[in-house]
Amino acid sequence: MDMTLSDSQARGQRVKILRALANLDRKNVEERYHINFNTLKGWELARHGGLTENGAKKILMMCECEGIQCTLNWILHGIGMGPFFEKNLKPASSTEHYDATERKILRELMFFQENNTNTLSMKITDHEMEPHYQKNDYVAGIQYPNHGIDKLLNSPCIIKLNSKKTLMLRILKKEKQENDYHLLGYAPHCKKQHIHFSKIECISGVIWHRKPFEER
Repeated sequence: MDMTLSDSQARGQRVKILRALANLDRKNVEERYHINFNTLKGWELARHGGLTENGAKKILMMCECEGIQCTLNWILHGIGMGPFFEKNLKPASSTEHYDATERKILRELMFFQENNTNTLSMKITDHEMEPHYQKNDYVAGIQYPNHGIDKLLNSPCIIKLNSKKTLMLRILKKEKQENDYHLLGYAPHCKKQHIHFSKIECISGVIWHRKPFEER
């Protein structure tokens, strides 16, 4: 963990982590929870003193609605157990093992985000990348400059498109036409999605991958 972070910067990092876990962008948060886009950005970037206690209560409400268990003390001070998903959203079997594993994963994710800049992270919400990446797996990477994305060809990438509000995990493929690409999953049912270079808002390769639950 970067011990040079101020209290307000550390709070901002925790807000970003919670938003990433919920797989929401700032616009999503504004639309669903009426937290102003620029206010949220200010909290995350520690502007004007950063996150207040009232702001933290709003973030806590967002977490509860998104099925993420967290405490006000953790959001404000980083004290106590980190966030984890509610039991009723998990497989019925091995719930205790699942929660313990997920808490460990979230601690690792926080460490990754606090020790790298321009990270992209997400919890997978579909089946398009099975069998290598399962629904509810966590992935993270470091954002890559868009002008050099050809180095990420034929590999799994975390991608945010201008037209989409959330991140997705797909394999990046090149088309014959310059600046044309398509996105594809490992699953046979996944449909090819054609995109132009200009539609990619941000992208990273996958350098961190964790599975919170595996059938035994």
